[in-house]
Amino acid sequence: MISFLNGLMGVQTAESADLSRRSFLGVMGGLAATALVGCGSNETIAPDGGIHPQVDGGGGTDSGADAGTLTYRIETGYAQLPCQYPSDLDAYTGKILTVCTPGGSMPGDNNQISQFDPASAARPIPSSTLLDLEDVSGRSLNKLSQLSATLGVVTANDGLYEVRLTGAGLPRFITFPSGTTYATGALRVGNKLFVTTANLDVASSTYNPGTLQIYDLATDGSILETTRRSIPTSRKNPTGLALRNANTLVVLNSGDYSPMAASSLDLIDPATEAISNTIPLGTLTAQNTDKIALSPDGDTAVIGSADGTGRVLFVNLQTGAVTPQILSGTQFHSSIRIGDGRVFVTDFNTGLLTILDLATQAVLQSLNLMTDQAGPSELLGHDLIQAMPYGAVRVYAG
Repeated sequence: MISFLNGLMGVQTAESADLSRRSFLGVMGGLAATALVGCGSNETIAPDGGIHPQVDGGGGTDSGADAGTLTYRIETGYAQLPCQYPSDLDAYTGKILTVCTPGGSMPGDNNQISQFDPASAARPIPSSTLLDLEDVSGRSLNKLSQLSATLGVVTANDGLYEVRLTGAGLPRFITFPSGTTYATGALRVGNKLFVTTANLDVASSTYNPGTLQIYDLATDGSILETTRRSIPTSRKNPTGLALRNANTLVVLNSGDYSPMAASSLDLIDPATEAISNTIPLGTLTAQNTDKIALSPDGDTAVIGSADGTGRVLFVNLQTGAVTPQILSGTQFHSSIRIGDGRVFVTDFNTGLLTILDLATQAVLQSLNLMTDQAGPSELLGHDLIQAMPYGAVRVYAG
């Protein structure tokens, strides 16, 4: 995977080259981010069949005397993962699901979805394979998102897997047309599926204009392949997706790795499938490895960076105001979560977890996760489950 990533990251600054070479996330090193799995701690299936964030943002909103006094600690040796570098980690029906893609020498390190039970008393918590997916040459998996109570979609660099989250049955692969490559985020809204595609030409290391693929869904949530259409995004390299207040789709365009990379947020009406507003984020290579973190009220997006600057942007989605914050000791933000009135920012290169106050944007605490290559994470109540190579740690309040 690292050799693949080197080719993927051909267009970048000298400063970001080292960051990208060390990134484990395959297509995610320049491309990935997506919606939450749902039916876990972060989303619910609404009566219209769409998947919408819970109002507590997945981690709960803390209030009262202890709101500013929670101290977080690290439990190492928390869970064992079946592959070297997981590309996604999400909650679903009381389990944690991980998406794994080839990248290490561990036996059985292949394209798969695995699972573990966070309520287990065993340490480390063991994991098991839920679904084995094809190990097609050059195919890298990205993110998992839920389509219905039993169906999910896994994005890949050349198409989409439709899978049964119960582990039963064979997955269905939907191949993209020529020129459409590197699916990143995927999100169901009502009876539609929205998928970001970065359209990277690996041979020339060129990001072609980004697009948002749109599919209609059947009543059971399955993808109607022949209904595909697409719209262009305002900047290159679209990665993250999030749903704001059930009626606005937020798309993060991370920008390429050139010295003048430009990133933005597109606000899209899911009904008309048109961009209603674009918020420029300036000259920045934005985070490209994880989901967009939204505040519980849907008014604030917190966007990390992947260009070595350590910048985190607090974006007011109502006014378009962008407030930057530089997090000392960080370089490549691999995961951002919001819960407990806090923002949890993980850095891949340094393994530093920075916890900020959502309202004041002040740094409350920094924790050394004791490794670099810190990857995707998930909030379960007060606990942050943080993926690492081969395993996960638990960051808990107490």
